[in-house]
Amino acid sequence: MPAEPRSDAPVAPESYPTRWKALVVLALAQVVLTLDNTVVNVALPQIATDLGFEPASLAWVVNAYALAFGGLLLLGGRLADIVGRRRLFMIGLATFAVASLLAGLAWTPALLVAMRFLQGAAAAVVAPSALALISLMFVDKRERSRALGVWGGLAGIGGVLGVIIGGVLTEFAGWRWVFLINVPVAILAIVLAPRFVPESRRPQEGGLDYVGAALITGGVGLAVYALLAKGEASWTSEPFVVQMVVSALLLLAFALRQRFAADPLIPLAVFRSRNRVAAASVSVLVAAALGAFFFSLTLYMQLVLGWSPLQAGLAYLPFALGVMTGIGVLSALVPRIGVRRILPLGLTLAAFGMWLLSHIPVDGVYTSDILPGMLALGIGVSTGFIGSTIAGVDGATEDYAGVASAVVNASTQIGSALGLATIVAFATDVTLDRLAGGSALDQAAVDGYQVAFVSASVSLALAAVVGALFLTSDVGRQDQHPEVTDAVTG
Repeated sequence: MPAEPRSDAPVAPESYPTRWKALVVLALAQVVLTLDNTVVNVALPQIATDLGFEPASLAWVVNAYALAFGGLLLLGGRLADIVGRRRLFMIGLATFAVASLLAGLAWTPALLVAMRFLQGAAAAVVAPSALALISLMFVDKRERSRALGVWGGLAGIGGVLGVIIGGVLTEFAGWRWVFLINVPVAILAIVLAPRFVPESRRPQEGGLDYVGAALITGGVGLAVYALLAKGEASWTSEPFVVQMVVSALLLLAFALRQRFAADPLIPLAVFRSRNRVAAASVSVLVAAALGAFFFSLTLYMQLVLGWSPLQAGLAYLPFALGVMTGIGVLSALVPRIGVRRILPLGLTLAAFGMWLLSHIPVDGVYTSDILPGMLALGIGVSTGFIGSTIAGVDGATEDYAGVASAVVNASTQIGSALGLATIVAFATDVTLDRLAGGSALDQAAVDGYQVAFVSASVSLALAAVVGALFLTSDVGRQDQHPEVTDAVTG
């Protein structure tokens, strides 16, 4: 078993002889976690019918996972730094497997949503532990860029594979198998981890900021709930305004606590890296757009075009190919020219692809109305997956590798939950307005989806601007000098 490294001594690459095998194990788990973000989308109509979900609450099947994942990631990253990254990785995977089993056996909407929340909580300790281990094992800049590129690319592919696998499983085995399939994969990763993955930790005195974790989870959760529960009410209705104000106060309290707490959930030193702040912002905007994309396009294909779950799932195959193509190109380009020159161009292409999708008609044709936008989106958005991952852990040291990686992961999950809830709320308003005006149901629904895609396009365009303005030119390049990177210190 690989020896545990000391946190106060420089580590040579050969100190981790199993690092590439460890990357396979950690990446396997990451694919499952990101896959679970999207795998249920194609199964949503069948889940709603079998368990009796109300239309307004169906988005919680997606958002309960993203909410718990994003809200608890910071606590998970801090725990990983203190308790042990491999230990938390294995505990989280075991919990994830149990939650997946119970989700697959769920007989009520409440139980399914509860297990989705537990899945997200488990993922919140697995993801930062795994990404921190990668950033620490691969100390050579060339190897680290390659490993993080693989990690970020597989994270993106996992999300794409989710809708494809979800369609196949829902069609031939039933929606329950989109959860049950996680169990053997998680067990395999748990068995392999002790053989190849080294343990590392940062022992320290003091406690964990459970109050901070409760504040950020409560603040984000209440905002998501308010957006999903708004329904036909106006944006100025009293319940909605009160809930959003309370949410803002909880998030403000979280920020203040991190400033003055003895053991903050997020040490302020983590944000000394300009690249990390930019990466987190890009992650929020990209995740918000993709959450709306998968949710809206899947419902459009099944409810408006009348496709089966299998057809809807396989329709995403060109998107997956676009993502993989983008990853292949980026793997060669990033070490040469860095993230900053590539990410804005890629996300601009992704924004254009999403804008093309905003023109879908009621009687849409796949090859002309869906495929062009899907391909452009897939190729372009791969820069967001890889670029934000590399920039997000830029300069992270042994002391705060877990929490630094958690910031990037949390940004993705919180962005997905809040973005999906916000964009769905806008789309629902448009659909209800069109129905009140006498439009047919299908046309009203399509009008709502079009608004969702336009909003997602704007989000991607903003991400491109953030990357262009705030990322440093050296991040991701092999020839960068050590003094250029902002090191996170304790």
